[in-house]
Parts: sequence; structure tokens; C-alpha cells
Amino acid sequence: MPDVNKLQEMEGRVAIILCNLEKIFLLAFFDLMEHLIVHLPYEPCVGGSMQYSWMYPFE
Repeated sequence: MPDVNKLQEMEGRVAIILCNLEKIFLLAFFDLMEHLIVHLPYEPCVGGSMQYSWMYPFE
């Protein structure tokens, strides 16, 4: 089971890191893919261990 406290800390740091990257790179660099990083620490809290979750349930 993932450490929830550490994941919440990572979730807070992701926003700060993305803001710092926006200062360095052009805004054209940021699209939908960089936005998905914000949701990455949330997924193990919801789905548990990643080896038991499937990313594409509906094909």
C-alpha cells in the first residue's frame, strides 16, 4: 500500500514544480500531457497498488 502522506506531499510539490517550469520554458511547451502529472500522485490513493489497476478498462 502506498504511503498516503508521502503521496499528498508529492501532490503539493507537483504544482510548485510545474509553476517553476513555466517560468523557464515557453507556455507553448505546456499542453495536456504536462497537466496529467498533477493527477499522477492521486491515482495510487484511489486504485491502490498500480500492478492491480488497469488503465484501459473500456476499449
